[in-house]
Amino acid sequence: KGYETDAEVKKIESTKETFLSYPTVAKFRESDKDVFAFWTEVARGKKIAATLDYRTYLPAAPYEGMNYELIIETQAGLKNPYAVTIHAPLGFAWEENGLPIYEWKSDDAPGTTKIQLTLKKI
Repeated sequence: KGYETDAEVKKIESTKETFLSYPTVAKFRESDKDVFAFWTEVARGKKIAATLDYRTYLPAAPYEGMNYELIIETQAGLKNPYAVTIHAPLGFAWEENGLPIYEWKSDDAPGTTKIQLTLKKI
């Protein structure tokens, strides 16, 4: 029909991973980031909540002063309520709050939110 495949979209789609236990969730790599995608159906006037339990492993043993960054990017123009809980590795806390658990909540998160944390030994 004369349509062309966008090279960047094709590159991203080639990294698609699916999960046997969650067949409606897909993971992609884009700009050195893990991107999770899924569709939901919501009846007009109704609301739903989606929970994503994401665990990542450090490429090396944790150490005092190690930085961690979580970037949340959402669809523009929508009200984006979020609640995020980040657990520090055993024996560490987050410098920003002095606790091994960091919580961040927003009733209307902006399109891009960066949470930057630093480990400290406890």
